Amino acid sequence: MEWNDYVYENGVLKNKFDIRDEKLLLQKESEIVLTKLSALILTGLEGNFDINHLKRIHKYLFGEIYDFAGEFRQVEIYKPKSDIVFSKYVNIEEELSKIMEEANRLKNLKVNFETAMFLGNFYYKLIMIHPFREGNGRTIREFLREFVSSKIPGYELDYSKVNKQNFLLGITDYETYPNLLAYEIYNSLVPIDVKSK
Repeated sequence: MEWNDYVYENGVLKNKFDIRDEKLLLQKESEIVLTKLSALILTGLEGNFDINHLKRIHKYLFGEIYDFAGEFRQVEIYKPKSDIVFSKYVNIEEELSKIMEEANRLKNLKVNFETAMFLGNFYYKLIMIHPFREGNGRTIREFLREFVSSKIPGYELDYSKVNKQNFLLGITDYETYPNLLAYEIYNSLVPIDVKSK
């Protein structure tokens, strides 16, 4: 695939609704994805926290909107107005396999800053790979939320407790603030029974 295979002539992502206005597409996407994320919070997706699990989450969230949902991007991608360069698309699968294999070796995780450091690094690595053409942040946050629920019984990752500015800074300026993601994740690990009260 090439860049133009993903977008209309005006730069808007090709979508199943044939919406060619970026604001309208973002609104439609937000409505659908928020509903899907709510459903996942209630049920989650069964999986082994591998590449296929990540793809299934992306397909579930974005499948009504984009033909490329659940498929890794086939073009290079970068963050405009920043120095961030994401993984080359030919390396996505290999890089994901390595970090997921490492994550799945972990057993009996405890709620402490060491675990939060691992989760922050795991999240950062997934974001830097940026495996999908669109929807990486939402997909990876859901993947990490499910991962935490599976690996730390009785706890969940409550993103409403994350300081969004700090979280973003922890990604965009990771070298300067290497513990910032860990700090925000640590503050967001909550016992399930506490949240429900």
